[in-house]
Amino acid sequence: MQTFQVLITGPNPGIGHTSALFIIESRMNDILDGIRALKKHGLSSIEACPDAERTYTEMIHHERERTVWKSGDRHSEYKSKSGHVIAMFAGFSFTCQRLTRALKSAGHILS
Repeated sequence: MQTFQVLITGPNPGIGHTSALFIIESRMNDILDGIRALKKHGLSSIEACPDAERTYTEMIHHERERTVWKSGDRHSEYKSKSGHVIAMFAGFSFTCQRLTRALKSAGHILS
C-alpha cells in the first residue's frame, strides 16, 4: 500500500488577516499539480529540492524582518526560541496564492 503525505498548513503558512481555508485551497492547486505530474510520468515521490526550500525560507524570513511579529524586542507568541517567526506568512494572501498557484517543477525532485 502506498502512502501519500502532504504538509498543507505549515510551517510559514498562517496569515493573520484572512481565512485558513483560503490558504488551504491555494495550497491544493500546488498539491494537485504534483499528483498529476507523478501520475503522468508513472512516478511515486515528490520532494522539494534543498536549494528551492532554502531560497523560499530565506525569502520568507527576509519579508518578516519588517513585521511587528519580528521587529524590535517585542515578545511574540509567533517567535520561536531561535528568534524566527515560523507561524506567519509575511505577505498578502494573494501573494501566497500566487506562489502556490502551480507546481514549480524546477524546485522539486520527482522520482
